[in-house]
Amino acid sequence: MDLFLNDEAPERLRIRYSPILWEPQSGAGERFVALVAVVPIGEWPKAGRCVPRAYISMRRTALSVLAGTAKASHAACMLEETRDFLSEQLEHGVDLSGLQMPFDGFALGEERIAQGVDFSQALNVAAARASILCDDLTAWDSEDQDAIGSVSTRRFLVQLRSQFSRTDPSRKERFRRKLDVKNGPSILVDYAFERWVAQVASLPTSAHQAAISKQEAESKLLRLQAIRDEFAENRVQTRLVVNANSNRLKGDQIELKGVRAESLEALRYFASRSDTEVLLAQSIDDGIEIFESMS
Repeated sequence: MDLFLNDEAPERLRIRYSPILWEPQSGAGERFVALVAVVPIGEWPKAGRCVPRAYISMRRTALSVLAGTAKASHAACMLEETRDFLSEQLEHGVDLSGLQMPFDGFALGEERIAQGVDFSQALNVAAARASILCDDLTAWDSEDQDAIGSVSTRRFLVQLRSQFSRTDPSRKERFRRKLDVKNGPSILVDYAFERWVAQVASLPTSAHQAAISKQEAESKLLRLQAIRDEFAENRVQTRLVVNANSNRLKGDQIELKGVRAESLEALRYFASRSDTEVLLAQSIDDGIEIFESMS
């Protein structure tokens, strides 16, 4: 009997997942579950916040033991690059069985099913079944990114932060800021400096990515609205910077052009309701110019 599945509870939400096995030392024969790729089954409620993506499942302490303290930083970068490579494939509609690995030493494990009353519980079930080295699939990511952020936005922000802070390293502290509010948990934003608060979102680069981009933008706009409500007396100014780079578009270009136009129209409409200015960045240079105006 499978204790993790209960067909008599239709209200429970289900995910498909595959462990990603990693052999740190080629030829050693020791493989560990380093990541877990996740795809939702059926329609999820908005509150579920479940999108296809990959999670790093290995604890940082375990990684240091396996790779050694000196090599742990390099191994972490490899896992993060693998996570983003797999997540991007999933965002563009690649099925679990079709995932390609970016490095030798990684292999796709057997597909399984987990379920829970919400996305968090389903992930916890997947984590417990995937590996004894994992107890929380969101622990690694929670330190440096949004759980529902797209790969496109994450890459854009990393490049932007690096180049924007090249001549003044102190500028890095303006990114990924947590703002304290009076009657609730702190709010994480992509950028905050003086009166400026900005979030970054991306237009979809494929039709499959449209839902993920929409969910990401909605979440970030809600945070900006909360910021405006909390700091109205301080005349805070909010912006949504939209990564509109078109270099990595996938699929039918005519169809995608319509999808991106609809996404942008929806972003501008919802942003206007919270008095948030929407600015397009076609490139990293455009993004830097926008952020320079907030410095």
